[in-house]
Amino acid sequence: MKIDFDFAIMYCRQIKQKLQNEITLILKNYDLTCPQGYFLNLFNHHSMLTLSEITDLLGVDKAYTTRIVNSLLQKGLVDKTDSIRKYSVFLTEQGRKILKLIANDVKKNREKLLNEIGEEELNNFKNTLKKIINNLEV
Repeated sequence: MKIDFDFAIMYCRQIKQKLQNEITLILKNYDLTCPQGYFLNLFNHHSMLTLSEITDLLGVDKAYTTRIVNSLLQKGLVDKTDSIRKYSVFLTEQGRKILKLIANDVKKNREKLLNEIGEEELNNFKNTLKKIINNLEV
């Protein structure tokens, strides 16, 4: 059983790495890094956020947040409110358009990923993963 579990862990790591590589390539097509993509996706779920809120939601430090937000500001994908001390950041129209294109590319990628996997197989896989997660939480 231990050997099979070790292989399962290895396969999960390989899947994670391959998915990360795919996302990196998709984002690269839009001249974005993975961190920039994560930040944009966060703005897709929250209409407006302060730097402190971004920092808390992503669990990163303020300097990192500032660097990524500034890079997105320079690209015109986000904008900020006029307040100098405590401003909020939000998606621009260009940012929304880019996110839609990225979402479409990710959807195509996921369809390719699941192409030969039936619904029953996928449900069994999800249920098995849920059981493993639940066992780890005990």
